[in-house]
Amino acid sequence: MLVLALIWSVALSYEVQCIEEEDGQCVRCPRGYIVNQRLNACVWNRASEPPIICPEGYFLDKGLCTLCHSSCETCTGSAEPNGCTVCAQGYYPAFTEASGLCIPCSTSHGVVAGIPGCVHCARDGDSLYCFERRQLKSNLATIRKTLVISLVVLVLALFSSLILIFAGGSKIKHRQRRLPVRYVARHKMV
Repeated sequence: MLVLALIWSVALSYEVQCIEEEDGQCVRCPRGYIVNQRLNACVWNRASEPPIICPEGYFLDKGLCTLCHSSCETCTGSAEPNGCTVCAQGYYPAFTEASGLCIPCSTSHGVVAGIPGCVHCARDGDSLYCFERRQLKSNLATIRKTLVISLVVLVLALFSSLILIFAGGSKIKHRQRRLPVRYVARHKMV
């Protein structure tokens, strides 16, 4: 029974979209897949060749891997621009569901204002953030400078603290050595 459950879970992991449906029921699947009536979906036919798994940026269409739209990094079963699941670099999602349209960073859409000349962006609610390589390099240079200056200040503070500890410690020891001499000198005079 455990082996059967394992085989069933492997079969389910290779589920793909139907090629043809009639009355909401799947009737035809891509090559290497069969209709599973219980799931109303196409699952890998273990008796045939291994399942076709398309690389990122492609989707399975009638047994062939087809390129997603250029605005999509990954997509559902469509080469249309509204089938994106992850947007390509230079685009931001105009969708809140699992898939939808990706808009160029420089283009406004709805309440989101595009940023002219932007090559890489991220959307956060109604705001759009543009990240340019030039800006990233200057930010890294600023961070490096800040780290170097902080490190120099830390070393100087540590060095100053050590000097104060050793200088202050030697004065205390010096006073401790003089006390017995003064004490002895007073007793001799009396």
